[in-house]
Amino acid sequence: MMRLVTHLRDALIAGAIGLVVCSAIDARVLSNPKAAVDSNMLPMLLISYAFGLAYGMDTNGGSIAPNNALGNTFHSLEHALESLNADIPRKLAFVRASYVAQPSNATSRIIGQQGVSSLYVTDPLKATGNGVIAVISSTSPESTTIFSIDQRFNARLLYDSTIKNRFAAGMSCEPLGEIDSVEISKTGDLILHEMNRRSSADHHRIFNLDPTGQQPELQCSAR
Repeated sequence: MMRLVTHLRDALIAGAIGLVVCSAIDARVLSNPKAAVDSNMLPMLLISYAFGLAYGMDTNGGSIAPNNALGNTFHSLEHALESLNADIPRKLAFVRASYVAQPSNATSRIIGQQGVSSLYVTDPLKATGNGVIAVISSTSPESTTIFSIDQRFNARLLYDSTIKNRFAAGMSCEPLGEIDSVEISKTGDLILHEMNRRSSADHHRIFNLDPTGQQPELQCSAR
């Protein structure tokens, strides 16, 4: 099952950002910035962070100052994302639609909006130590970035179309472009469907990520 959080361009949203963000952060963090975030709050924390960046939030002293609990939390998150050296904060600033993937007993799939940079975040997964996996699908240039992050902001880059674009078992495959849907299989694998811009269905590429390994790698196939 998936739930959608869309970034609507409305003047009133700027004033509501703080409320959305506060609801995404565990009360322990607000009273103690060094405490771990509740893993169940990670999806909305990432979405709120991207939402804020899209509307000009500055974690280094702007609309959310780093000397309060909320600012410290965002500052810690940003530091973790920047440490991956994949330009993730900048990519998140262009996200206009966000989705939360919830594991279930059946394979679930969400189809994103074409031509819109999107963020897909899983609910906490046992395979990642109750961390989450996030997928950023960018439109300009077309690319995909995948990373994991846990409640203590330990982050790991799993795939990036530009800087970490190798595939499992020496597979020869062109880098992943923009994706149009994400699935979580019954076994917990992440399945990404690349947007097909060609007339032939044979060029529909599907990528599979098993998050349970020490070094998760993408596998690609065409259908």
